[in-house]
Amino acid sequence: MSLTQPIDILFVGHVCLDKVGEDFVLGGTASYAALLARNFLDNIGLVTSTAEDFSALTQFEEIQLLRIPASENTVFENKQVNQQRIQWLHSRAATLEATNVMQLLHNFEKPPILFLCPIANEVDLSIARAFPQALKVCTIQGCLRNWDFSGRVFAKAMEWTQLSGIDLVILSEEDLNGHKDWLQKICQQVPLVVMTHGKEGATAYAREQTTHYPAWPTTEVDATGAGDTFATAFVIHYQQTGELASAMAYAHAAASLNVEVKGLRSDWKDLTNRFLEYQRRFLPI
Repeated sequence: MSLTQPIDILFVGHVCLDKVGEDFVLGGTASYAALLARNFLDNIGLVTSTAEDFSALTQFEEIQLLRIPASENTVFENKQVNQQRIQWLHSRAATLEATNVMQLLHNFEKPPILFLCPIANEVDLSIARAFPQALKVCTIQGCLRNWDFSGRVFAKAMEWTQLSGIDLVILSEEDLNGHKDWLQKICQQVPLVVMTHGKEGATAYAREQTTHYPAWPTTEVDATGAGDTFATAFVIHYQQTGELASAMAYAHAAASLNVEVKGLRSDWKDLTNRFLEYQRRFLPI
């Protein structure tokens, strides 16, 4: 599919496969976020790269998709080694260079939200410069990774100035891998940073102001995609309202609902009520 009409949000990043035993399941922030965004916005765009045999692309039939061909798909595998989770990158699709992405998009109206979601250092962050009017967002996880000759993934610092054109960075505390000084470097480049802490909630760093927002207490059934749900809901609500506290409440409400079901939730009828209840319970009047 190609972009046939104006879009409300554009995701840029690899859809990937996660190897689980002998099976492969769809993974990647771009995958979860784009599929989730269908519940909140009308027209979703996704720029990615896969090989021809990426059969999971059928799940994106309601999304306007632009694919850069690659000889391989991006494939991750997580293993437990000595009670520690170790991640391997078995293969990687093509880098999403700014020139290639903009060639694909040159005839199309630019969206109000640009969401860069790298998972394997595959997104050229200078893409953001071509979207001066958009809210430019990056989930930074994939920029803080490298891998050795065997594919074993390890944490690494990025060139922090690459973030200078980004309006909002979203990351988890786990993404820092213990490097607390990285957070300061990110905040020096980006006006708004949101860091999630799992069940402990999330913290917003807006220049000189730091505010913590607790998570909604819930019974977790499946945490898969919780961070991507939080990020997507936050970005959409923040772009629509410009209200940080309200966006945090909306994101926590959405993430808590998603972890209460197996897989990605499709029924969001309770979101408004939980959002309002979160505001009543946790936000000051």
